[in-house]
Amino acid sequence: MDAYVIPREVDEDFLVFMERYADFLAGRLDSAAFRPHRVPFGVYEQRKPGTYMVRVKLAGGQINPEQLAALANLAKAYGDGRVHVTTRGGAQIHYVSIENIPTVLLALHDTSLTGRGSGGDTVRGIIGDPLAGVASDEAFDVTPHMQALTARMLAARNSYGLPRKFKIAMSGSSADRGGAICADVGFVAKIQDGQRGFCTYVGGGMGIRFRLGDKFSDFLPENEVFLFTQAVKEVFGERGNRKNRLAARLRFLVEELGFPAFQALVQERIESLRAEGGWELEIAPTPEEKTALAPEPSFLEDWPLAERLWFRRFVLPQKQAGLYAVRIPLTLGDLAVADAHALVAALRLAVPEGRDLLRLASDQNLYLRGLSAEALRLIYPVAQQISPLAAKSALLGDIVACTGALTCGLGITVPRGAVGEIEKALETSGLDLDALQGLRIRLSGCPNNCGGHIQADLGFFGKVSHQNGVPYPAYKVFAGARTRQGEARFARPMGGEVAAFHLPAFVLSVLQAWLALKDSRASFADWVDGDGEAVIVDLAKKHATVPDFADNPKPYFDFSCDEPFSLKRLPAKPAPAR
Repeated sequence: MDAYVIPREVDEDFLVFMERYADFLAGRLDSAAFRPHRVPFGVYEQRKPGTYMVRVKLAGGQINPEQLAALANLAKAYGDGRVHVTTRGGAQIHYVSIENIPTVLLALHDTSLTGRGSGGDTVRGIIGDPLAGVASDEAFDVTPHMQALTARMLAARNSYGLPRKFKIAMSGSSADRGGAICADVGFVAKIQDGQRGFCTYVGGGMGIRFRLGDKFSDFLPENEVFLFTQAVKEVFGERGNRKNRLAARLRFLVEELGFPAFQALVQERIESLRAEGGWELEIAPTPEEKTALAPEPSFLEDWPLAERLWFRRFVLPQKQAGLYAVRIPLTLGDLAVADAHALVAALRLAVPEGRDLLRLASDQNLYLRGLSAEALRLIYPVAQQISPLAAKSALLGDIVACTGALTCGLGITVPRGAVGEIEKALETSGLDLDALQGLRIRLSGCPNNCGGHIQADLGFFGKVSHQNGVPYPAYKVFAGARTRQGEARFARPMGGEVAAFHLPAFVLSVLQAWLALKDSRASFADWVDGDGEAVIVDLAKKHATVPDFADNPKPYFDFSCDEPFSLKRLPAKPAPAR
């Protein structure tokens, strides 16, 4: 199965939405009163007056080619001509007019997708590992669990109207590529005594007051995933802070009660729900196949140099013998309509009977799966068409940035513009960027971590600084995150800030220092824990200040903006394509 099942409750809720929508258009409902009805369907106002973003709910980023083609058609007809992949592995269509919102939402339902629960104080889309089902290190494929739990949570009436948003993540291995340890509720797959199940976590989160989750149980049988999640959600719904939204996330409740007391409340609710019945999660089994993985297949010897280089950067052997997964790096998560259709056509030609061929990931990239060596050759030219990043070092495609002030009302800086300038600095530096493959650079436009800066090797969030009373854009610096289960920690603040104008030079300086010592350190985080932190702090100090506006006005303009930096300004043009 390539998608979750949309329950009838979603259709019933959509009828209510349409009634409120009609009231809004007729002037019987003002904007503030309409917001609680549209946002839980993933409809958000954008900075451009009269336009909205529509977010699509996905289970672990899973989407089939027909669904991607449908999203592309909607983006062409009603949006800005692109499908945007989010930093939670979801999809968005931007700049939809209010008149077209019902058409877009109905079209989503026609293709077995929905915006329900993709926004507001609801159970959001489940984030997962884009390699679920094909990764050689996973205990088992968690895809069926994400699909089944998504459907059950969509149907549950108490999945809406929560104190704040409620996020779930699943990972198939201790590498935790789904970010389970950082979620409100997290699951890491494991097999114990021959039984499939999960190590569970609660109370994680990545906003301004970020927190790693507490381990709730070492093993939860796989059919109890809904039971556990429902119990946590109900305790949160009853005990969460409904007076102060800044303190309303689940992690604050865990801290307020103390983890032992919170755990006892959840355990009590689990037993109550168990007694009521109907808690079992029905899981469709998937065949498990593991094979020995060759370091590099012999067929590469016949490939041209450019294709061999692409293979080594972006192709991963699957646990299924003879099959491969491919990462297609998107420019800041954007997929143009024509490129989406070209990809769908290539997939159908390369894998005519293929299933589960596509995932969207939190690195804002596309993952293709189930490809033979012959299929790789068909996909290669399409990958080059979709993004120029596919012909460059994987490091550049791994840089993640939220939209920041381009579209978000909370955004302070424009990290998307900064990414383009960082790329230029790295490409002209002469550094061996392939030697830096796997390094995570992430940027957020404000402290809220939508770009994932606290999960990065090198991370930044946008802020305002001043020189003689004149504001200019700057970034706080973080470094040294670890994501593996048992070792997880967030990136630490490096004590200072960097002027946005100097950010590309600062990133280049840090990577030059790291590359010189890389062969003698186990990881970037180990370097940060040793002498790396002092190096980064010193470099930040050297890139922190700017001249007076009269002497050089350039640092007072954010990247891609035509007007001097101000929290009230709108960027005059979009961030440049990379």
